[in-house]
Amino acid sequence: MALLAEGVSRGEFRRVDADRYAARLRALLDGLSIHVAIGLRGTDRPQVLAHTREFITETLLADA
Repeated sequence: MALLAEGVSRGEFRRVDADRYAARLRALLDGLSIHVAIGLRGTDRPQVLAHTREFITETLLADA
């Protein structure tokens, strides 16, 4: 959360509630990790990284 708050204060990230954002990001990663662990089609490591990158780009990066 400190990294998120610092990025917001520097203008690198959009203004977000760091606690809420961290909870959402953890939930996304937890959910996707279960998909990877049980071998659901379309959720291999590259797909998970792509989903995560897309989420962060669309919701956090200031210049996106």
